[in-house]
This record gives sequence, structure tokens and C-alpha cells, in this order.
Amino acid sequence: MRRTAILALCLLSGLLLAGTLGPAPSEGASAACSEADYASLPSGEADGTTCEAQDTGIVWRYSTVAALWLSTDMAPASLLISYEGTALPTAETPAWTKISVAAYSEAVSGGVLTVSDDDSSGYVYYQIVNAGLVNTKRWALVIRSKVNSQGSTVGNVGFKAFAAMRPASEQIGALGFACAAALSTGVNVRPSGSSGTPGPAGTVWTPDNAVWKVWIMAWDPAVKTYYMEELGTGVRSACLIAGGTAIFPANSISFGASTTVSTASLDVDYIRVFEW
Repeated sequence: MRRTAILALCLLSGLLLAGTLGPAPSEGASAACSEADYASLPSGEADGTTCEAQDTGIVWRYSTVAALWLSTDMAPASLLISYEGTALPTAETPAWTKISVAAYSEAVSGGVLTVSDDDSSGYVYYQIVNAGLVNTKRWALVIRSKVNSQGSTVGNVGFKAFAAMRPASEQIGALGFACAAALSTGVNVRPSGSSGTPGPAGTVWTPDNAVWKVWIMAWDPAVKTYYMEELGTGVRSACLIAGGTAIFPANSISFGASTTVSTASLDVDYIRVFEW
């Protein structure tokens, strides 16, 4: 009996050392997602799977609703709008409306939409109106895009954005352009993590050129504020609503290219809007 017990103990010790047995991984954890770079995190994980970036300590949680890794304070309830770059937005169901001034070009290749404003005083936007985009709920817009060239000034609020959101008839929130009291104070507020420096009215804001970025812009109705963040940085910029409504109607989502000082080209991999 004693000899059998010793043999059993030795076998168990060997298995523990070999890694065959031992503490089970925590539920929802994923060893594969312990990368420091947000862009390298794997897709298709189980809903609620979490991981911690090794260099920043940011904890991400995977959402199957948004098909994205998001901050742990965001738990998407439903996907309202999405565009995945598989066809021109005007050929989607439901179709996006294209609005443009002056020359432009558009093409889809390899799951990426490329749209260019080919005139220094024009713009081209795709926008969709959805009555569900009310101002009493929390909404988040996520876009993976690459701005190949962009010039903008604070003089025409809303026209120089590469993505914009307007819940109900609220003032717009815009990525790539002023979102905080632009008309009254002339301050150009940029999303955190982008290149360029906020400046007074008339200064040029230039995003990182030819670099893929994942941006998020979230609407909080409790304080009537947009939060902006380059995903992967964990740093948010809060932007109070102000400025004109420009060409963006109520309950709308828009994206595209526009500039007053040079041509602008935007590559879009996807855009998703969800309640959180």
C-alpha cells in the first residue's frame, strides 16, 4: 500500500513538472493575445476574452459584436452600422449616399476602399442616416483607415474630417478635425496619438501619413461629450460639442476625404458603429 502511494505521488509530481497537469488557465484568458502591439491582436476570439499588453499594461477585451478588441469599459450591446470595404459604399445594402464637390476618384481592392479628393477645394463623403442613432444612447464609431495626405484648417468645421458622427440633431463629432469649440475659440483638437500639433485657426493639421490606424470616437449622452482615442494607446481625448453642423445631417455617419490646401486620399478597411 505504501509503495503504491509513493509511486502515485511520483507520477503526479512528474506530470506537474511536465506541464500536463496544473492550474487551469482563467476563463476567457488568451495566451495568444499577449502582444504589445494592438494591430497584432488576433481576431475571432471568444466574447469577453481579455489580454494585457506587455509594454503598456492596457487590458483589452474582445467583443464578438464589434469583432474588435476594446477597452474593458466598453461592452457593445449591438452593431448598428458597418462597412467592411468589400464593395463601394453606394453598392452596399443599405446603400450609403455619396456627396461630392469637384473631382474625386474611388476604388475597392482587396477589401480596402480608396477614395480621393482630387481637388484642393473639394470633398467626397459617404454618409448613411439611421434613425436608431439617437442622442440618448452611448455610441461608438471605430474606423481602421490610412490617411495618405490631408490638409485642413479650422475655418470650416466638419468639412475636413475623415469620419464624423451626429447622433440625432446634436453637433457633430469628427475624427481628423476640430471637435472642441472650434468656431468660438479657434482651437484645433486632434485625436490622441496622431502626429501634428493643435493650433489656432488657420493652422494645418496633418495625421500620420500612409500609416494604418484604428480610431474610436465615442458619444456619451450624459455629458454630451465625444471621446477620441487611437486604439492601442489607451489615452482618450475628451471633446465637447461645439461648432457648425456642416454637411452632416441628423442621425448620420459619414466618412471620406476633404481638404482646402491639397489633395487628400483615404484608405478604409472597415467602419463600425455600435451601442456600448
